[in-house]
Amino acid sequence: MSLLTQELTLRPTTTDDLDFVFEAESAPANRRFVIPWSREQHKAALEDSNLQHWIVSSDRPLGYCILAGIDSPNQSYEMRRIVITDKGQGFGRRAIKLTTEYIFDELEAHRFWVEVKDFDVRTLHLYRSLGFVEEGKLRESYKSAKGFESLILLSMLRSEYEEIVG
Repeated sequence: MSLLTQELTLRPTTTDDLDFVFEAESAPANRRFVIPWSREQHKAALEDSNLQHWIVSSDRPLGYCILAGIDSPNQSYEMRRIVITDKGQGFGRRAIKLTTEYIFDELEAHRFWVEVKDFDVRTLHLYRSLGFVEEGKLRESYKSAKGFESLILLSMLRSEYEEIVG
C-alpha cells in the first residue's frame, strides 16, 4: 500500500531503503530523540506482521515511520517512531496527520498512541497540536548513554479523532 497527500508519500520500506533509514536515525539531529535500533532490527521489522515500516518521501526520502500493534485485537496502535531528516518544513506534521487518518479510517483503530522523550518539547508540542492527549509520564524508563530518561505517553481516541475531522 502507498499513501499520498500533497507533496508527501508514505510507502512500505524495502531492504534497499535500510541504508537511508539507518543514516537518518543515526544523524546527530535525530539520534538523541529515538531509541536506536540496529540495522538487523530494522530489517526484522520489515518481516514482522505486527509492524508497518514506511518511508516518508516527496521527490526523495525525507524520513521513515514505524507503526506497531497491527495484529492487536484491542484496536490500539502505536507510532513506534518517526524520523524526519528535513526539519522545520512541516513534513513531520503531514506524515503524522496522514498516519493518523490511516490508523483510524483504514485500520479502524480505537486508540493511537506514542511515547516521546520528555525533553523533546518540539515533538510534544506537535502531537498536542494535532489533538493527542497526554496520559502520563514513564519516569526514567529508558537507559541511554547519558543515563535514565523519561517518556511522555500521549494518545488519541477514535472519538477525539472524529471530533477533529468533523
